[in-house]
Amino acid sequence: MSKLKTRPQWPVPFDGHHIVYKPSLMSPQTLHIESLKAMGKFYSWKYIFKHLAHFDFFHVAVGLYGKKAVKRALDESMDYLNSISALRSPHLIGH
Repeated sequence: MSKLKTRPQWPVPFDGHHIVYKPSLMSPQTLHIESLKAMGKFYSWKYIFKHLAHFDFFHVAVGLYGKKAVKRALDESMDYLNSISALRSPHLIGH
C-alpha cells in the first residue's frame, strides 16, 4: 500500500520542502520540521567555509543557496503546517 499523497486532491511540488509521504511512526508535521532541521545542518556555515577553504566556489554557492532556501521554507512553514494539519485520511493513501 502506497503512502504517497494523491496529487489531484492536494497538489504539492516534489521539492524537498513539502511532505509527500506519510510515515507510520510520526506525524506529517514532525517529518516536515525534522527534514528542515536536517537541511539546515547540512547547509551549515561549516559546509560553506570548508568548500571556500578549498576554493570550491560551486559548492559554496550551493551551500548559500541551501541556507536561503531553508530559511524561506521555515518562514513559510506556519501556513504549510496548518494546511497539513487539516488533512484527513482521503488525502493520504494508506492513512
